[in-house]
Amino acid sequence: QPLHLVALLSLIAFALLMLLNPLARLFAVGALTIVYPFSKRLLSAPQFLLGAAFGWGIPMAFAAETEACPRAFRANQYFGAAIFAGILLNHTVRSVA
Repeated sequence: QPLHLVALLSLIAFALLMLLNPLARLFAVGALTIVYPFSKRLLSAPQFLLGAAFGWGIPMAFAAETEACPRAFRANQYFGAAIFAGILLNHTVRSVA
């Protein structure tokens, strides 16, 4: 049953991906959300990878709306959001533990 749920959710995600323009699809393929669950076993601070995945959504959304994404915008927004989310998530996990 869990594999059926994974298959169903994957099909839904693929259907949503097909609604995006080609540039946004490229950004979506680069998303790190698939890697995050496995990073918990490999990294001592997987929150930074989760922060990178959250930060990746900013240039992806910009590309979906404008069908363009300048390099300077990608770098500034992505790294700023990734660092902020990584610090915030790390602080949250450390304060709960």
